[in-house]
Amino acid sequence: MIVSDERNFIYTRIPKTASTSVSAALEPYRRKADAALMGRIGRRILPKSAHPALVNFRAHSHWGLQAAREVMGEEFFTRATKFTVARHPFAWINSLYNHVLRMEGDPDFNRVFGNVYSGALSLNAFIETLEDRPIPPQVTLLVDYDGNMLADHIARVELLEEEIRPIFKTCGIEAAIPSLNRGTYREAESLSARSQALIRNIYAVDFEIFGYDEQGPAGPVKQSSDLTAPLGHHLRLVSAQGFSPWEPIGLQPVATD
Repeated sequence: MIVSDERNFIYTRIPKTASTSVSAALEPYRRKADAALMGRIGRRILPKSAHPALVNFRAHSHWGLQAAREVMGEEFFTRATKFTVARHPFAWINSLYNHVLRMEGDPDFNRVFGNVYSGALSLNAFIETLEDRPIPPQVTLLVDYDGNMLADHIARVELLEEEIRPIFKTCGIEAAIPSLNRGTYREAESLSARSQALIRNIYAVDFEIFGYDEQGPAGPVKQSSDLTAPLGHHLRLVSAQGFSPWEPIGLQPVATD
């Protein structure tokens, strides 16, 4: 996450949505308190403090907007421009899967995705596991505890240059987005019809909010949905500051037509 008190914006990073590249473009604008000497000393003394002067938002790479709201306070949060970048769920799940494969040596990933490593699961087999243990929808990082949307603007990876520029302009930002962290992934197998149906079902809220159909962006981004309430409930259970976008949640897949 990148917070700028100079330009009054909050950018929350959804994993595998060009977040490394967007963050690099926004790095010069992040608040100075994140890297200040007193803040670094304070974090050593009080490592769990949520006082804004002691929180390094850059270190909380995938905090959601509710967490930023709790730390920065209502006055700053209300006036700040809050935005993110989303990705089509088919491509997003494919990228998540490849990232999981790359992280096999990481203890936290082994704890969560040990079944992937021990079973050498294919992409389609990995997607089967999401039916019972879904990775949280992208929208989870954008809602409050009641499921209300907090983001002012959402750009989509597929239309990134076109949709991020007006957001940057609103924040007074002039920056080019570099191409970083593309990875050297093996060629992905095709999504089976079963996998596509599962993704459409489990991540129906992402399809709806971000305006996607099966092929890509098909309509405008929405600011509300009846499907976000369970996400807010889950966020309340784990707390916004304790939430991880990599931890499977116990949501039941949402039925769709």
